[in-house]
Amino acid sequence: MNFNPLTTHLSTRNNTMTLQKKIALVTGASSGIGEATAQQLAQAGYQVYGTSRRGGTAKGGSFAMLPLDVTSDASVDAAVQQLMKREGRIDLLVNNAGFGVAPAAA
Repeated sequence: MNFNPLTTHLSTRNNTMTLQKKIALVTGASSGIGEATAQQLAQAGYQVYGTSRRGGTAKGGSFAMLPLDVTSDASVDAAVQQLMKREGRIDLLVNNAGFGVAPAAA
């Protein structure tokens, strides 16, 4: 039997990493494309955190919601800090939220 400590270590390390749930952050997840994306990621095995201006709870409870207003740097910082405190990392970021700007008056 041929034993290579490096190969064994890498193999064990990779198996451990694949067992760890990936953390996804989906902005604008209260409805539409963001909500559907968050639900699909949750079904695929991700630990999903969705965001919306109001926070609240996700429909069906398939993922956690955090309050986040993309127009406010302080709000973005607070949401990211909260997620990092809970999970320690973000593996996947889906930037779905946006904001509209009214056209200039003619």
